[in-house]
Parts: sequence; C-alpha cells; structure tokens
Amino acid sequence: MPSVVNHFARHRPGRALSCLALPLMLAACAQSPRIAEQPVAERPQVLVTRHEAGDDLLTAGLGRAGLLGSPPTIADPDAPTAAELRRRAIYTNWRGIVDLVGSVGELPAVTGREYSSWRRVGDAQFPHRVLLQVPDQFDVTKPCLVVTASSGSRGIYGAIGSAGQYALSRGCAVVYTDKGAGTDWVDPASGEGFALDGRMVRAENAELFNVSSEAAPFVAFKHAHSTDNPEADWGDHVLQAAEFGLEMLGQAFPAHGPFTGGRTRVLGFGLSNGGGAVLQAAERDTRGLLDGVVAAAPNIHVPGQLSLYDIALEAAIFQPCLLLDGAPPAFLPEAAWRTPAEQRCRSLKGDGLGSRQHARRAGAFSAWTLGHARHDR
Repeated sequence: MPSVVNHFARHRPGRALSCLALPLMLAACAQSPRIAEQPVAERPQVLVTRHEAGDDLLTAGLGRAGLLGSPPTIADPDAPTAAELRRRAIYTNWRGIVDLVGSVGELPAVTGREYSSWRRVGDAQFPHRVLLQVPDQFDVTKPCLVVTASSGSRGIYGAIGSAGQYALSRGCAVVYTDKGAGTDWVDPASGEGFALDGRMVRAENAELFNVSSEAAPFVAFKHAHSTDNPEADWGDHVLQAAEFGLEMLGQAFPAHGPFTGGRTRVLGFGLSNGGGAVLQAAERDTRGLLDGVVAAAPNIHVPGQLSLYDIALEAAIFQPCLLLDGAPPAFLPEAAWRTPAEQRCRSLKGDGLGSRQHARRAGAFSAWTLGHARHDR
C-alpha cells in the first residue's frame, strides 16, 4: 500500500517539512511544550468499536448519496444510541465543510476500527478528545498516520471530510483532536452532560466537561466556559493526538509494534484553526514526530501584519460599501443589500473614511476586499 506522504522528505529531529513557506512557522507561537505524561490514576478509558460497510469509518454507512440526503433518523429521540449519534455527527460534519455536490465523487465504504479517548495537556482543567480510525487496508509494513485538528469549534469528527477522506481512502490511519474546543456541553440545571460515546449522562459522570450551576447557570459549552485557554495549547493537542494514534496502532497490531515516529510516516493536516494548530505542532515538535504538515488557510498571526480581529473589524466597516463595486453578490437579492450598502458609503464619507484612497488602503492591508470603492463623491 503506498504511503500517504511519499511526496514529503523524511523528518529531521525537531523539524517538520511544511507545505507553506517557513516564515509561516511563527516564532510568536513557539513555546516550551506543555505535554505531560498522563498520570496513572488519570489514564482515560479507550473505547474501541468495529465498523463494517453499513456503518463504516468514512461515512457511517451513508455514502455520498446518504450525505446528500436528509439527516439520519433516530429511532427514539429520547434515547439515541451511540451508533445513531455517531452517524448524525459524521453526516453533519461532512455537510458543514465539504462541497458534496461539486467536489466529491463516490465515497468508499472503509471498514475498520475506531479508538476513542481523551488526553489532557499540562495543567488544563479539562481534556481534549482524541479519536483514531484504523482502516482494514492499513499496511503494517508501510505504516502511515495522518494527524489532524478540527477547524473552528467543531467536534471530534470535524476534519473527517478532509483529512479523514484523504487518509482512509489511501489505507492510512487518521487520528483527530477537537483541540480542547469541540461540542461537549453541560446543562447544570438538569444535571446532564455527555459521555465519551456521545450519549447523555449525569453531569458528575461527564468526564470531558462539567461545570457547576453557580459557574454557569445556563447551558455551558466547553470552548466558551471551560476557563482553559485551549488555543495556547493547540500544538500540544495535535502532538498528543499523534502520540495516542501511534500507541493505539501498537494495540491494534501488537505483532508489528511498537509504532513510533521513526518508523511511521506521520503527516499533520489542518484547515483554518486546525491549520494554525498543526503549525504550532510543527514548531513544538522537538522529538521529530512529524514528517510534514499541510496547513490550509491557517488562522495565524504573522508578525507585522494585521491580526484576525483587526481584519474582521476593517471588513465589517468597509465591506458593505464595497458591495457596490464590481459584480453584485450572487447570493443576495438586490433589495437585501443595495440600500444598506449605499447608507454605509454615505456614513463612511461623513466620517472621512469614504474615499477611494481609504478603501484601497484597507484592501491592501486586508485580504478581504472585493475591489476599490468607487463611492468617493
């Protein structure tokens, strides 16, 4: 079975080959890794499940046609099974980020095993989810592992339509992390949270995330209410996920282990926030675990350039006016945008920000511009 990373050079200790220019490997993000061995008393449960053609690894048995159809049904909405929740999660994550109509052909039914667990970074109050998918076509003589992080605040299957599809269709294992964000939530009022398999449990048994009713009187989400700062540790989340993946490969194929970074091709992939996470991982990979990283549209801050918050602010100020420049937006009827756009242009002019020069400068420093504003009268 061909390796997934044949196009990448073998790793050198402490360095990873990036598909982006090396300046994007930001020194600003570099920190001493906070990864620590999981205390013996805190060794988390590992949930191992087998998935055949009707409930496969890649589409949970839905295939492309099922992913394009209505959401999978749940027999008893008051008591969904773990398999039903998994299928719904995979369906939602495919549709949320992948163009199934224009860019995806038929999807294979990839049979194999899943290993689901969690890991904790340093002194973080709550752990992050990790999940390894091992296809039956995995070639133990040419082992390859793709490690990925969900984009945004997506759950553990957030990258299944990108990294998952790429790895599994080539016989490689893929390991995911939700990078300390994810979709775990708790309702302190009802005392309910979520178990490792996605089913609701009493809050005191929700090991992935739990808060008191005093701390969060309403529904609390992990990314917003954990009091951790997961973004600071995204690189460590990715490295821990890679280590988990290698460890579980050893359990899956004990006669062929141990699987290490030295004898396993390990490729990091991430999109958006996940892209920023794998770049952080490459910076912090002092042991040479990663052979290479691929970051697509990474959410990063380049020294000397505008931050995401500044870009978003400029876009919010200028974009409505710039809708009047060039082709009209195809996704909105004219009545919905023209009047507000004209009003914004007038207000910018009144504040001394409505000239062509201002719009051109904003577009030069931000990558969002649709063209130069022409409403400078």
